[in-house]
Amino acid sequence: LHVRLIDYAYLYTETKKANEMKDLFTNMIAHELRAPLTAMRGYASLIMEREGVDVDTKMNAERIEQSAGRLVLIVSDLLDVARIHSGKLSIKNATCNVYTVITGVTESMQSSALEKNIKLTFENMSSSLFITIDEKRLYQALTNLVSNSIKYTKAGAISLSVEEKKDRIEIRVKDTGMGISAENQKNLFAPFFRVENIETNQTVGTGLGMWITKQLIELMKGSI
Repeated sequence: LHVRLIDYAYLYTETKKANEMKDLFTNMIAHELRAPLTAMRGYASLIMEREGVDVDTKMNAERIEQSAGRLVLIVSDLLDVARIHSGKLSIKNATCNVYTVITGVTESMQSSALEKNIKLTFENMSSSLFITIDEKRLYQALTNLVSNSIKYTKAGAISLSVEEKKDRIEIRVKDTGMGISAENQKNLFAPFFRVENIETNQTVGTGLGMWITKQLIELMKGSI
């Protein structure tokens, strides 16, 4: 028994070291990737804004900017996953206005919705509703949800609403997207899970967005 306990203690120490190295490696790679990707986006924007540049060059620069932007989002997701796994993702609660956060998300995602001719609205019935929460993380979680709706909605509308109930604040994101079967709903918040069909295969994604969203909301003592 004593030998076994020593073996378990040794294995635990080695596993802990391996996890720490994995987190360190993920953080290092993510940070190293972010700098050149940001530079690529910057140079692509300069080309697009320069006078006298032909249409084909501007179009290619726009594609570079969009591709680099997608990679930046993937890098950010990887960083969040590493922080969540290591327990280092901090939550800083403070009093904030839920309506301000939702309005901000709606406005920031408006251009993405318009590109697909989708109507994105926030059905705000009031101007203020204050709660104690991490405003930045709430904004991130809602952005993930709206972005997901835009990604899987071909046509129609997406609406956000908030309702004050007896023991909670309920925020709802509704869309006219393709929907998801009851069987696949069970895995909706699993890491790297994506519904596999002809329509979703044409959509780019890592399958981390919904998992990260669930972790963020639960860290803030909420539910999804």
